[in-house]
Amino acid sequence: MSAFPTATATTVALVAMLLLSSRSPSCLASKETAEATTRKSDGRSKYVHVAVLERPPDSCEPVQLGDHLTLQFVGFIEEEKRRFTEEPEEMEYTMGEPTFVKGWQYALEGVCQGERRMVVIPPSLAFGAEGRPPQVPPNVHLRFYIDVIKVVGHRPSELPHRWQDIITMEACAVGLVVIFIGIAAWWWYSTAAASSGRKKIR
Repeated sequence: MSAFPTATATTVALVAMLLLSSRSPSCLASKETAEATTRKSDGRSKYVHVAVLERPPDSCEPVQLGDHLTLQFVGFIEEEKRRFTEEPEEMEYTMGEPTFVKGWQYALEGVCQGERRMVVIPPSLAFGAEGRPPQVPPNVHLRFYIDVIKVVGHRPSELPHRWQDIITMEACAVGLVVIFIGIAAWWWYSTAAASSGRKKIR
């Protein structure tokens, strides 16, 4: 049998995989894989440790610069294992702007509405050598548990979620059709080649 049909089928399959991965990553990766990738990316800042504790059950739309976040948080002093906020506090924050703890700019990268994170921020990105008397002594790491209550962004160019879902399904269907066509072409070529060989023998 000629190597042509095998090469053709392999090429078509690779093209289909590229279509799926570029247009619809969710067809290939499960939610668990996406969460594992997020945890691995905690190393994006060598100063701030980030752990994703909870993510919304539906799709996660990462925040962008300029988005307005409503947050609720609890703060602990890492070295003393004690809480320095009396009760969960709520605050408003705009991505990219300075905040009372500089490390939050790194800690909230890629977060989405409904997400809960645990972050540990070093003194250099927290209250430093001055601390924040009387609650926070100098040169301590701060641990925060942050809940993202609401995200408001102004991105009119983005499609609504339902249209994104439709496009995702369409991309999966296109990929499957391309694979099917490749298999059919391989079968047709193999059959034609075998038939031609029998005729030559006769």
